[in-house]
Amino acid sequence: MILCIQTLNIQRGQKIKIIDGTVEIKCQITLSCGCPTCAGGRFDASRFKVRAIFYREKEKVCESKLSFTGNVSEFHGKVPLKPGSYILEIEAYDRETGAFGRLTMPICAYV
Repeated sequence: MILCIQTLNIQRGQKIKIIDGTVEIKCQITLSCGCPTCAGGRFDASRFKVRAIFYREKEKVCESKLSFTGNVSEFHGKVPLKPGSYILEIEAYDRETGAFGRLTMPICAYV
């Protein structure tokens, strides 16, 4: 199975504001068939390992776990980041089914 990842608070190439030394990442994770992830459901969000990774010039700068918000299919987290241009990669993995998804996009962080 394939997991589909869609960011909710940033778009590809967008400038994202650094607040108190961190950027906030919000995303929606569903199955490719459209089924949602949720607490206690068939695709229980507690099984999912979700992380945001920032790269600069192909080197990993930082990584942070994204957690289920309690809202259907929504995950979020705050990542410590300095101003600059990055490649953001969000990965999601369901430990029970083996479903996996990855989203990669350029962003620019500023103060």
